[in-house]
Formats: sequence, structure tokens, C-alpha cells
Amino acid sequence: MVFLVCAANGVFRIANHDMNNAPESCISPRPIDRAFTLIELLVVIAIIAILAALLLPSLARAKEQGMSVSCLSNTHQIGLGVIMYADDNKQIFPDPGPPSAPAWWTIGPFKNRLGLQCGGEWLFSDQITPNTPAPMIEPYVKSTMIWVCPKRQRGVTYSSAPGNWDPSITGYLSYGFNEIGCFCLASSIIGTTGGMIVPTPQFKYTLAQRPAQLVCVTEVSGSVNTADSYGNPGTPTDPYSCGDAAWLDGFWASKSGASQPYYAQNGRLQTAYGKHLNRVNVLYVDGHSAVTLASQLTWGLFWGVYSSTQSNQPPSIEPWYGSISTPAFDSEVWTNTPE
Repeated sequence: MVFLVCAANGVFRIANHDMNNAPESCISPRPIDRAFTLIELLVVIAIIAILAALLLPSLARAKEQGMSVSCLSNTHQIGLGVIMYADDNKQIFPDPGPPSAPAWWTIGPFKNRLGLQCGGEWLFSDQITPNTPAPMIEPYVKSTMIWVCPKRQRGVTYSSAPGNWDPSITGYLSYGFNEIGCFCLASSIIGTTGGMIVPTPQFKYTLAQRPAQLVCVTEVSGSVNTADSYGNPGTPTDPYSCGDAAWLDGFWASKSGASQPYYAQNGRLQTAYGKHLNRVNVLYVDGHSAVTLASQLTWGLFWGVYSSTQSNQPPSIEPWYGSISTPAFDSEVWTNTPE
């Protein structure tokens, strides 16, 4: 005999019952564990997949924009370095090559301070003579890594040795120089030198009629296989010498543009690998930087020509008002291979 507390019709009663004769309402049933059904799990998974599909493009775009801003900061730092160099040198921009005979470009072979074959966008093999303006402004910038775009990463690796390095070792840059109407000057007469004047005349800041419109430095793209740098031994993997990307010179101008294929010299800028939402960052002579579509740049912005009345007109194949590219090239890349 036990006492049970029974609830019947909402009224609690104390009863003296034998368990064998206890009413059914006084015996509590064993609780059953509640679990998700297969349909409920599938619904949850579907909701998560939909949210991920909505969020991932936004996250990818935010990451892309972050790299673009970092790249833009690099061009700004480069601009400060160029201006400080000019301030210390009577407003003369850095002019590479031997001081007695400056040249916009010198053929290889090239070796770095490790004695390994490298690109030609830093120093000669003597490890003294600059082959581009980059090492000339090195004392004015924080790090050689400002020459590396955070997305493109050109300048971190090269074919001579595994691992990550910097442009002073690899000899490659993510940024190139306007050597048509800024650091060096080109002639409208296209010859074997691509219209480049040798030895290169000095360029002063005061020579720029519109410093805010004259291109100084842009992003560039190219091979990091040292055999693709002209003058280096080895079998080139790229027949168009895209290992020499840092020179936006008369040769590049005469061999690129909307009428040329998307690869070859267009690969230096117009169809560069690793653009930022199809855009590239551009530094101008006055020191400001901006992101733009390559198709929105005209040849006049490189030659420093803004009207048909100026005497230094570019060649007829590159009219000052003509675009250096075409909108179709903005989304095109010369290669999908990481640099």
C-alpha cells in the first residue's frame, strides 16, 4: 500500500492504493527524446546554403576592394618616393642606366646579389647600376615590397629559386614606368628602339603641362620566368618578352592597343593579370593615384599631349585622343597563371 498523488480533472487527491490497482492517470509515462526529422535537417541545410550563396560574393568583393586599396596605397608611396627624389635632384626624375649614358632599358643577362639569374627590372648584374627607376628611389620608400601588388604578387617569386623573396632579388615588379613622356622621352618616329631617345633626356617635373593628367606609374603584369627576360640565357616560355613588363616605352606603345591581340605587349597593362575588378591603379606626376579602367586611358596621358596643336604629337598609329585599349580588354587577362 502506498500513497499516490493523483491528478484527475485538474484536482489533486491523495489516495491509498495498491500499485497493482493504481489508476492509469497516476502513472507518469517515460519521456520520449525529440529529434530532427530528415526533412527538417534538409530545410536547415538549404537555408544555410542560400545564406552562404548570398554572403560569399559580398565577402569576396570586400576582399578584392581591400587588396585594391592596399595596391593604391603602394602607388601613393611610390609617388612620394619619386617626388622626394626629384626634390633632392633639381626636380629631375630618376633616369636609369649609367650616369654618363642614361638609357631607358639595357639588355641582360641579369644576376642578383645571390649570383642567380633574375629579371632585369631592378639592377644590372654589377648590382650597382639601376635598370629602372625603382632602385633609385629605394632610399625614399619604406620597403622594397611596395613594388609588389598584394593581389598580383609579381616580384615575390621567380624561377631561379623556390620560396618568397622581394623585387631586389627576383628582379621583377608589379608596377611599371611611363617611359614615353615621363621618366624618359620617346620620339614620334618609330624605329628599332621603339621611338626611344638614346641617351635618354632628363625629365623635370616642370616639363609637365598637366601634372595631374600625365601618367607616371601604373600596374603591370608579366612572366617571372627569368628566361623570358630579354638577354638572359635559357628557352623563353613566352615569345613576346613579357618578362620585361616594367617598361611602358615606345616599343610597348607601338606593339599594343585595341588593334593588337590581347596577349603580347597588351599583357603588360591592357590585359594585365590580377586586375582589381577589371581596373588598374595609376599614379600621376603630381603624386595622386586613382583606380581606372585601362580603356579609359588615352595615349595622350602617356605622351603628355592633350590637343592637336602641340608639337610633340605621338605617331599616327597612337593619336593622342585614342584609347590605349578597348572595353573588351578590360575583363581580359593575358594569362591565368599566378605571377
